[in-house]
Amino acid sequence: MRIVPHYYIVLNQPCSHYISLINFLLYGRYKDCLLLCTPTHGNLGDQAIALAEIEFLRNEGISFFEVTSEQLDNKYDFYSKFSTKKQKILVHGGGFLGDIWVKEEIRFRNILLSFFDKKIIVLPQTISFDCKK
Repeated sequence: MRIVPHYYIVLNQPCSHYISLINFLLYGRYKDCLLLCTPTHGNLGDQAIALAEIEFLRNEGISFFEVTSEQLDNKYDFYSKFSTKKQKILVHGGGFLGDIWVKEEIRFRNILLSFFDKKIIVLPQTISFDCKK
């Protein structure tokens, strides 16, 4: 078994994740809310929903820090630990809750577990479970 030094593991990660974490530490804690789970995939409907959510927040004068689904994965505790008690947690809307998109459902449940001490607001969402399972 080969032992890999810790610094190699850190440096071998995609830079975009670390840039997001550093930006959050510098700016995110001073925002009104965190907007979690915005999409990075190619579904244009989800992209349009995210664009409308961002536009709505800006028009209402609500400051926010956006964390995409990929940036959030396996870093729930980090964002929870360094977010403030008074920050609202907004979860991107759409139609990913239920048993059709299992990975997204698991991601949402991880948000509930990690941010249990904060107010969580789920933006308009379609929920679908197959009753036959």
